[in-house]
Amino acid sequence: EELFHVGVDPAFPDAWTKPPFFAAIKDWVQEGAERGRFVVVHIGTRWVAILPDRIVELGNVKEDFMLTRERGLTGKTVDVRIVPPSPPKPTPPPVHPD
Repeated sequence: EELFHVGVDPAFPDAWTKPPFFAAIKDWVQEGAERGRFVVVHIGTRWVAILPDRIVELGNVKEDFMLTRERGLTGKTVDVRIVPPSPPKPTPPPVHPD
């Protein structure tokens, strides 16, 4: 997978949107777009995904989660979402011989 993480100091939450940072982030995504590359920017608990064609606000991520993505026919990442983790599978009751 082609997932890059960028951590941002919460004291400067918009720093990643300024030159030269945003241009570098977009270049990383575009250079690996056909392989599904995308970037997730972390500003404290706020997460933002940078896709080849748009920016997706993922919201505040505090607890357990799963990051899901959808890929198009060319392999590009076309959507990213934060979802709750899958609930654990129930443990089957023990089998007791009669």
